[in-house]
Amino acid sequence: MQFLTDDHVKLVYTDEGDGQPIIFLTGYSGIKEEWYFQRNFYVNHGYRVITVDWRNHGESARTGKNLTIKQLAADVNALIMHLKLDKVILIGHSMGASVIWAYQSQYGETHIAIIITIDESPKLTNDSEWQSGVRNLNAQTMDFVLPTMMNQQMCMQPIDSKLRQLLAQQHESHFFDATLNAPLLANHALSDWRQTLADLSIPQLIVTGERSPIWQHDFCRYCEKVINGESRVVTINQVGHMPQIEVPEKFNEITLDFIQHKLGI
Repeated sequence: MQFLTDDHVKLVYTDEGDGQPIIFLTGYSGIKEEWYFQRNFYVNHGYRVITVDWRNHGESARTGKNLTIKQLAADVNALIMHLKLDKVILIGHSMGASVIWAYQSQYGETHIAIIITIDESPKLTNDSEWQSGVRNLNAQTMDFVLPTMMNQQMCMQPIDSKLRQLLAQQHESHFFDATLNAPLLANHALSDWRQTLADLSIPQLIVTGERSPIWQHDFCRYCEKVINGESRVVTINQVGHMPQIEVPEKFNEITLDFIQHKLGI
């Protein structure tokens, strides 16, 4: 399925199941097929599951325009409006989490019930007052760190062979151009969502990987201090940057429990 964003870029999405809608949002360079185990799980538990490829990602159109986190948030809003959704649960991994915070800052909480963010600090670039961003990333090292950041091993647990094959096939069929997307990564790195995180009034679950290679220091302690009383932080042991792929059963159990508790199910 396809829809047009407000700046006329064609995005490809999937829409399965009935019930309360969940939109899954991938990280930088990620594709919608990464949610394979979450899609089946949540459809079977009575939810409407929507996945989407960002502009320049997966099956969606390639473009050089408007490569910013705020535009991706506008794309999420366009999808919500296109499908006439309400009481949406947003689940975002890595950059997808930043897009959720950008959405909240631009559009508020009117159509959103719950948000879940996965292994993402609210501020990526370190400075003299913030040391919980991307490892070794600061204003002076940005030109070196950003191009090489994606080269490291993201997962600390073996990936299901069926999923690994599916992802490899999709990436081969739909090339990800890191040069074309460099402005998006740079914009992502310069974003700061700490105030948005503190201002949220809806429930948020922050999921992190104990062995994530991305982060310089534990940002969870900061998050625990500023989130509202309906929110919580959960660290999954022995996993890296992608717990939803590394330990899907554990991840699904944790997220479903949070959702059902907050919905009073």
